[in-house]
Amino acid sequence: TTITIIMFYCGIIIFAFSKQISAFLAPGYSEWQQNKLEHLIKLLCLTFPLQGILSVNSAILQAERRFVIVRLMGTVTSLVSIICIVLTASFWKEKSLTISYIIAISINSCLLFFETRKLYKYSLKKFKIDTNIKHLIKLVTPLLIGIAAHEFNLIIDKSVASKINIGAVSALSYSCVLYLFVENVIINSIVTASFPEITEQASRKKEINVAVIIHKSLFVAEIFLIPIVICTFFFSDDITKLVYMRGRFDDTSLLLTSNSLRGYVLGLPFLALRDICMHVFYAYGNTKTPIVVNLMAVLLNIILDFYLPQFLGLMGITLATSL
Repeated sequence: TTITIIMFYCGIIIFAFSKQISAFLAPGYSEWQQNKLEHLIKLLCLTFPLQGILSVNSAILQAERRFVIVRLMGTVTSLVSIICIVLTASFWKEKSLTISYIIAISINSCLLFFETRKLYKYSLKKFKIDTNIKHLIKLVTPLLIGIAAHEFNLIIDKSVASKINIGAVSALSYSCVLYLFVENVIINSIVTASFPEITEQASRKKEINVAVIIHKSLFVAEIFLIPIVICTFFFSDDITKLVYMRGRFDDTSLLLTSNSLRGYVLGLPFLALRDICMHVFYAYGNTKTPIVVNLMAVLLNIILDFYLPQFLGLMGITLATSL
């Protein structure tokens, strides 16, 4: 309930300032493009409370080691996106992606909510801000700051990209999709599976067992990621061409996307190291150390965002993220 209320008010604030946010997100866009972006932002604000419900129930189910239903969210999102685009893209155009996301998150929220209700029966009648909720807010606040900093980081990336070249923002998004595919399939799966075990052993003060889990998780992650990084870096043109080279995706788009992909993939092994170690801190109830490190990384990224693109173009932005 606390998270849903916070997300509800966040949605209202972002809806109210959507015009200013769209101008900040893409200063290189024309007035017509910024108006379209503003409209899409307003639509996405509808999903904020649902995102709160989704995140909480997802965390509960993962803590109960019910990973399959959580991972099915991606399948639902993909199916809804494909169906929605096929049926509505001709008249809704790019808005069809936003509509498909709203539908998908609604379905996923309902699925996870009812799955959680099978495990726990809870009521909103006695809701009040007690000591436990105050402690939760105290723990969550640094996380909110850290996540906000990370998202601000992405905003700066796209803002700088909008000034580099026509199509640079799109190329950044295309390469990010491939990058996130590896992150979600390998890194997030390993973190999701190991986190409940780490939390359980940490609660029992079994530090040696925690160390063993960390070691195994890192070994499995890196044994997959290092070959992927090498192949993707040297064959990024071929991978990008295979995935995207159709329609209006021309040679310029290919060059921009493949170069930005090279910068992204170099950070994957370190992303696995960061996420696994970060969740160890969470298991011990320490949310402050990760936020300090995260803020330092964000600051470095912002500085490099304005420096590296002068020499490396769009690849400079993604390399800054990896660094």
